[in-house]
Amino acid sequence: MLTRRLQGVLTAHQYVLMDYDIPISKVAAAVAVTPGFESPTISPLHDKQWNAVRVMVPKAKVNQLMDDLYEVGARGIIVTALQASRM
Repeated sequence: MLTRRLQGVLTAHQYVLMDYDIPISKVAAAVAVTPGFESPTISPLHDKQWNAVRVMVPKAKVNQLMDDLYEVGARGIIVTALQASRM
């Protein structure tokens, strides 16, 4: 169990959570940029033309991914640090 906990902390330090809003028509392009650790979480927004996306991305690629997402139409892009994980 201790090994799993330590591995979770080490993994968490290599990744961040990225959240962004994207028009439904551009979800496929955005997911191509940020496919996630396994798969992104995609949720509908109140405005039916938009979805919210949450995805784990490598910390080292954050700035490039944010630029790429903005180019395909993502807005409200935020990044949150992770403290621990279980993969």
